[in-house]
Amino acid sequence: MTDGKPAMQPFGHRATFAIEVGGLPAYLVEAGQTQVSEFRVVDLWAGGKQLTCHDNTAYTPTLVHHMRSAAELVRRRQIPRCPFPWRSPAEIFRLLHANESEFRERFWLLSNWDEILDNVETYTWLDDLLVIACRIRRPSRSEIFVARVPPDEFVATLDEAAHLLAT
Repeated sequence: MTDGKPAMQPFGHRATFAIEVGGLPAYLVEAGQTQVSEFRVVDLWAGGKQLTCHDNTAYTPTLVHHMRSAAELVRRRQIPRCPFPWRSPAEIFRLLHANESEFRERFWLLSNWDEILDNVETYTWLDDLLVIACRIRRPSRSEIFVARVPPDEFVATLDEAAHLLAT
């Protein structure tokens, strides 16, 4: 424990992609919950930025399902290639975001994680690395940033975190 908070179990690397799993959410602890719960604190990091800055309480059965599904897609390399290879990741993000057709949905690898990423928009594609373009919606300023992670490292991070959350 540090500063009265339970330690987070890290998987991956914050600079690329990481998942940190903690214990019970504060509201359950404050309510006297001491038994195992299907809710856990889960923080996600991409490109050195914390994505779960608004809400990090996860319902573990649902999140584990989405983690395993995403890991399997990346493991099989069933992630689309870069849609506009001549553009920067920020431009690609903006082009995909502006596209209201089903085309952009092919790049929504993390879209089902909205339980803990409800203020984050992401588009993901595969080059030599897995590229995750993100924007955290903030009232004053929302910047687009990019995480690049080796696909096998991404899969290992998801597999390890999902295993812990499922036990």
